Amino acid sequence: MATQYNNKMHSIWDTISLEASANFCAKILAPGGKYGKFFSPKDVNNIYDARIPREDAEVSYTAAYTALGDPVEKLGVRLDDNTADFEFHKKWITAIEPLLAAKKIKTHPLQILSGFEGILYGLAAVKSGTISGYKLVYTI
Repeated sequence: MATQYNNKMHSIWDTISLEASANFCAKILAPGGKYGKFFSPKDVNNIYDARIPREDAEVSYTAAYTALGDPVEKLGVRLDDNTADFEFHKKWITAIEPLLAAKKIKTHPLQILSGFEGILYGLAAVKSGTISGYKLVYTI
């Protein structure tokens, strides 16, 4: 699949943000393209510490928590001014809603789990990397 998009993608948002996904994105990113991911390795040393192996890529990062514009503290990192993320999120919603309504893009399929046992299973599966391509939803 990577050869189909080789050097043609101008903007990529890596929702996985692990080394393997960063390497895949590097193969399909156009020269000078934009690569977005979760968090920044300079701020947080955790599982999101993916670096794209391309010097020419414009790299950005975010966490969904900042979309509301409020100060956020996660994983020992405090982000006080998230106004720019809030303004971007407003534009993003306006652009994405029509695409979702027209079914030009689609969300991950749901995997519905129940009870506290489901939560424990889901957390363990995410931690071990066995869940991929699904949005976990819990009923209690």
